[in-house]
Amino acid sequence: MSIPITRAQLAAGGMILLLLGGAGGYGLSRLSSSDKPAPAPTSAGRQVLYWYDPMVPSQRFDKPGKSPFMDMQLVPKYADEAGADAGVQIDPARVQSLGVRLATAEPGAPA
Repeated sequence: MSIPITRAQLAAGGMILLLLGGAGGYGLSRLSSSDKPAPAPTSAGRQVLYWYDPMVPSQRFDKPGKSPFMDMQLVPKYADEAGADAGVQIDPARVQSLGVRLATAEPGAPA
């Protein structure tokens, strides 16, 4: 003899499975992530200016740890890298392979 299942029972069962799956996924993600801050790099002679989140580089932090924005480890910005982000840098081999040419801008009538 089969027992008839109503729509309400079917919906309730689906919600229970959905909640169990979500709780299981959350538990697994918490097991795999560590809440310990990243150890400070021990580079001899390199001074850390500040720490930043690569996804939000405009926000600076005083010490290493996890970013409050993206839940990822902060990255150090060293004093000897300060001028590296002052402009766009393209590898010369890539420029040559793309066929980039330079020209001097001169005032004149529009073409």
